[in-house]
Amino acid sequence: MSQAIYLANNTHKPIQCIVLPDPNALLVDIFKPEALTCLSAGETFKTIGDLINHYKTAATGNWQNQFAQSIGRFFQQEGATVYPGEDMDVYNISPDNPLEYFNPSYVGANFGTSPNITLLLRTDDGRFACTLAAKEGQCWIVQKQKVGYDLVHAAEGHHWVPDADAGRVVFEPIILEEESTA
Repeated sequence: MSQAIYLANNTHKPIQCIVLPDPNALLVDIFKPEALTCLSAGETFKTIGDLINHYKTAATGNWQNQFAQSIGRFFQQEGATVYPGEDMDVYNISPDNPLEYFNPSYVGANFGTSPNITLLLRTDDGRFACTLAAKEGQCWIVQKQKVGYDLVHAAEGHHWVPDADAGRVVFEPIILEEESTA
């Protein structure tokens, strides 16, 4: 049995997603040096948690243009893109590989503890972004709202049926520093 997180895109825009493990993990242990070069635009990130916290903070305020561009490059290199009308398992651990039995996420899922998995999400044009603390075995649906987007938990056993009572996350609009001064 695999432990997966699915993302369904019920919008007209491609959605980009990066899956991040335990916030205490070092970035250099997870990503290739080329990807880390993308993030070097004025900020120093050592751990996954550093990146998550900066992304969350920036998503609720103004982003410096340089940071927005570096995040865009990072998503292009390391992210998965879920196109309109499609769904994708953005995170999947399969115990068919014997080494997966040593993976903390696999162990946690099979013994009832919740692994620390964070999804960084954004529209492919970089205008809206959000973060999500997810659990294996979940499916989330990105939906268009009157203004912006939100992410709703899918009903148990369904990829396209929303269960808004089970959870909802709003995508924050990204305001670039140049736009905020106009």
